[in-house]
Amino acid sequence: MLDYLELYKAILETVNTHNPTSGDELFEFLSGHPFIQSKNPTDNEELVTTTLQTLDNLLAVGLINGEAIVTISGTMYAFKWLSSAGYAYLTN
Repeated sequence: MLDYLELYKAILETVNTHNPTSGDELFEFLSGHPFIQSKNPTDNEELVTTTLQTLDNLLAVGLINGEAIVTISGTMYAFKWLSSAGYAYLTN
């Protein structure tokens, strides 16, 4: 089982450090985060699903400025930056 709050923080740190503009870029940068690297590769499906759910939550509560765009092919993500609340979360 994944530590949800650690994943939450890892995503925020990744957006803050690398400023990805898409979901693909986020996953690329996130794969180098120590929290993600410490996970067992056999748990990949759970990791991806939980990351997407966490990302949706971060967008919904306004910690990341961006949007989830639902398309026929699936959901695409577009990011701008961390919000002020996102920065505040990381500093606490």
